[in-house]
Amino acid sequence: MKTLLSLTGVFALGAAPIGTLVNNTNNINETENSVLVGYWHNFDNAQSAQWTQEFAKYIDLTDVPTDYSFVNVSFMRSEQIGVLPDFTPLVATHPEMTQEQKNAFFASEVDVLHSRGQKVILSLGGADAHVDLKTADTDAFIDKIIELTNKYDFDGLDIDLEQTAINASDNETVIPEALKYVKDYYQAQGKYFYITMAPEFPYLKTNAANADYITYLESLEGYYDWINPQFYNQAGDGVNVQEEDRAELNLNLYWLPQNNVEYKAEFLYLISKYIVEGKDNFYQIDANKLVMGLPSNIDAANNGQVQTGDIAKATNYLKAKNIFIKGLMTWSVNWDKNVNYWFRDIYLNEFYQ
Repeated sequence: MKTLLSLTGVFALGAAPIGTLVNNTNNINETENSVLVGYWHNFDNAQSAQWTQEFAKYIDLTDVPTDYSFVNVSFMRSEQIGVLPDFTPLVATHPEMTQEQKNAFFASEVDVLHSRGQKVILSLGGADAHVDLKTADTDAFIDKIIELTNKYDFDGLDIDLEQTAINASDNETVIPEALKYVKDYYQAQGKYFYITMAPEFPYLKTNAANADYITYLESLEGYYDWINPQFYNQAGDGVNVQEEDRAELNLNLYWLPQNNVEYKAEFLYLISKYIVEGKDNFYQIDANKLVMGLPSNIDAANNGQVQTGDIAKATNYLKAKNIFIKGLMTWSVNWDKNVNYWFRDIYLNEFYQ
């Protein structure tokens, strides 16, 4: 494992991490301290019979609206098991380009987003990703992250492992160790490197058989910037409504699933509150490090979609409890574009009301 000897002086002085987001008030209405995260596809999404609208097509990175303060590039992944994860720009709007030209084009697009004040994070994984790292791969994985970060000027890395990739081989030790090294490496150079995660929410239950993301959270405590749990695609999974909350919300429910359309706002409120407070066996995450993950429209997820008013109602409940979360994440910008950026507008109109 590589060692950063040059960091000794930095930490001896007790210096704060360079570029750390300062959030003294944790105020949900202070836009400079909160985020709108959108996943951007480096691919054309396939169509499915379950979706009622046209599939989300590839869009140029520069077509992402400036309202998205963080853009997660999807995905860094392995083409097959046993191969080191990598990222190659598709640039589907310019099929005539050579791959070298596509690489340069994508890098120039990242520069444009930076000039607009946006951050661009590389996301590792995806729903069906092959990420299967062994301990012996640690140094090579570190080198690959640094190579891609330098090549495209990425601002960080997001962990979006799902299914078997979460605990495949030595992923649970290699990935945190690599990211800690990379964050320290860039801090020593005066560059801030963001670390975020997008776990499906059942993986955050400490008493669940599949609580695999907790290893990443514990290992990266003090290093990660925020967590964007996916509050969708989980069918009937949900929260155990605590007695005091049933009374407060006038709910005659002991179990509230995330696909309950009638009480969607209440679900978003309760799961965010329980995560922040560490209730209902959820791993505790500070409010200013919690970003609510939602699908951008009816086609972007199998279930768990929000409707007009849900975000406002949920965040008003949270604010009444003096809980100010960091922002919203959506899958995905491409799907949002298909409906004239409906989700982005809901975010601006409801989250910042």
